[in-house]
Amino acid sequence: MRVSLPRRLFRFRFLFAINLAVAILLGFSFGREYLRNQGIQNDIRNLEAKAAALEARSLEMTKLQSTFQSEMFIEREARLKLGMKKPGEQAVVVQSPGDRTGVFRVEEPASGLTAADKLANPVKWWYYFFDITRFRQLISSYGA
Repeated sequence: MRVSLPRRLFRFRFLFAINLAVAILLGFSFGREYLRNQGIQNDIRNLEAKAAALEARSLEMTKLQSTFQSEMFIEREARLKLGMKKPGEQAVVVQSPGDRTGVFRVEEPASGLTAADKLANPVKWWYYFFDITRFRQLISSYGA
């Protein structure tokens, strides 16, 4: 039995069409997976960059924490912000140029406290900005 030529060509065309359809479906599937893989790789790179930035920030925070906990930093802050001093130490205060009593004044450690010494620094600043007459009274108590 011999199959005629048109039937053989029809079978080849039919198989060719099926193979072409399968190849197109596989191409779309592989293309979609490739794009998905690229998106995942981009997400991984972004997350690694964020992790590196967070690690650097964590290291910076650790350094800052160790600095804040050091004895030297605590002492410096107590001196600058709270006006504290060690026992037996004398503090030198630079006065304004318009003051007639002199350029420098030395405070005695823990001897008689003036009214201005008893006030907290924020109160002194409040007087300086909003009640200048009261502030001048406090300043004059330093010279007394």
